[in-house]
Amino acid sequence: MRGTGRAKVNKRFLIGRKIPAGWMGLACAALAVAAAPEKRVPYDYRPADLGQARPQGGAMIMPGSFLREYDPITILYGRDLNPKAPGPLDRPDSLATLKPEQPGEWRWLDPRTIEFRPAVPWKPMQAYVVKAGGESKILTALLTPPISISPAGGSEGLEPFSRVELEFSQPVAPEVLAKLVTFEATPLPGIESKNARVYGPAEYHIKSLEKGGPGSARYAFIFPRPFATGQRIRTVVRLAEDPSLSDAKRVYSADTRREFTLEKAGTFEYQFTLNAEGSNYGRDQAIRLPDDGSLILDFSAQPEGLSLSQVKSLLNFSPAPRRMDWSLSQKRITIKLSVDQERLYQVTLAPTGIVDGDGRKLRLDHACRFWIYQPLDRQYVRWGLGQGLLERYGPQHFPLLVNGVKSLDLRIYKISAKHKAFWPYPDEPVRVDESQAPPGPGEEPEREQDILRPLGAFEMDKHIRMLGAPHYSAVIDLDQEGVTRFQSLDLKPLFAKISGPDKPGASARWMGAPNGHMCVCWLPTWPSPRSRRNVRRVSRSPRFRPGSPWPMPRSRSKARSRTNWRC
Repeated sequence: MRGTGRAKVNKRFLIGRKIPAGWMGLACAALAVAAAPEKRVPYDYRPADLGQARPQGGAMIMPGSFLREYDPITILYGRDLNPKAPGPLDRPDSLATLKPEQPGEWRWLDPRTIEFRPAVPWKPMQAYVVKAGGESKILTALLTPPISISPAGGSEGLEPFSRVELEFSQPVAPEVLAKLVTFEATPLPGIESKNARVYGPAEYHIKSLEKGGPGSARYAFIFPRPFATGQRIRTVVRLAEDPSLSDAKRVYSADTRREFTLEKAGTFEYQFTLNAEGSNYGRDQAIRLPDDGSLILDFSAQPEGLSLSQVKSLLNFSPAPRRMDWSLSQKRITIKLSVDQERLYQVTLAPTGIVDGDGRKLRLDHACRFWIYQPLDRQYVRWGLGQGLLERYGPQHFPLLVNGVKSLDLRIYKISAKHKAFWPYPDEPVRVDESQAPPGPGEEPEREQDILRPLGAFEMDKHIRMLGAPHYSAVIDLDQEGVTRFQSLDLKPLFAKISGPDKPGASARWMGAPNGHMCVCWLPTWPSPRSRRNVRRVSRSPRFRPGSPWPMPRSRSKARSRTNWRC
């Protein structure tokens, strides 16, 4: 029997037979050997963006301004310097310098390109000076968001506290934390952040705590006095001091215990904040009920001994609904309503004698009123498509759906259009977790010539993380670029900065997401309608699809020229 990497056992032979212990030991040993993982041998991986951009003269240092945890530094030269590339660069000082020093490896990617990949994450907020080919650039490492916080974000009903703990994946200097971390306190419900009480470094001191394990650095922010009751405490962690990255921050909130009051009212998706002094919301702020007619009331504590008469005294509708049912679950009352369609209903919450488990009476000094009908907007930013086809000489807009977001981090890689790791392009954007280190020696993805089938999103993730520094990276103003108004991004001037005006190619776009992940989409450029004949001539080929490395059977169908992009 040939060695296939799997041991086969005849089950019929084993049934009803006594097997010597020595034989059984040999069989177990054979199974263990067969299950042993194959040892991977490192090799010089060729990323898809290699050789896609060249400087006009001298040297080009990438990325633009900032470094994330494991971002590489790529240096492109205008002429061949090492005909033996790729391979390790033993003496990088003759070509480039990096100050201060960082553990990592310099390598030749091709005769004109060298790259430095860090072995450990860049030190947060450290400014690194890179010099090569007469060029010099200062790159600043961003702060990695904390991996945990105590009290946890979103905590409610806490006793007054005077200590906040943050845990990071790597050590951060206390003086850096003092510049980037601030605290805000606002009275509940905490919606008036403009009038918040801000606590700076002079009002707390930072203490380094024992590590929770590998990859853990914990710090405590200690205040001289506890925060008062009925307060929302916001912990604001900025990731950079640069004003252009004002949106690059993490905000965590925790609420201290408050009086027994009505906090919110509305639907499961949209709620109004209520005040014990009385809250009134007009018709223009009406919210729409869901299909099942659910209306919810949230208390600061669980009501005790709630009766139907108390609910009816608390809730008043004008006009009256056809039917009303209610149920209590912890601190929430859920009301099921049967109402007429396309009709506004005013909801009035009147003072009543409801108490909580501690015997505290519900504090509602004046009635609260709101209207039921219309929803509110959400905040989001996402690519409209996972891939598309742009004209070389025509418009080069790509759909980018945004609402309530002012800026985002955009990165563009120019890649080979026929690299089999990225063909066919996925229909949906691929999500990449940049907090993970890229594949190291022995962990490289398969070679391009070994790819025999289209890759899935999980397999493509490794190839994406092997890309070098982006050819274009910037924080763009969505209002200034017209994205908010037209819901599309004009890529033509960005492509011109990389390759020159009206140049063909393929590229991958990365967009920073709030959860720390990246959304990637692919977009090759294609001849405009003036080159229709060339497109149709290529599409008649019985062997290959236009621009594709994968063979296809004969087909009579013809490719049609598009004017914007193709899905």
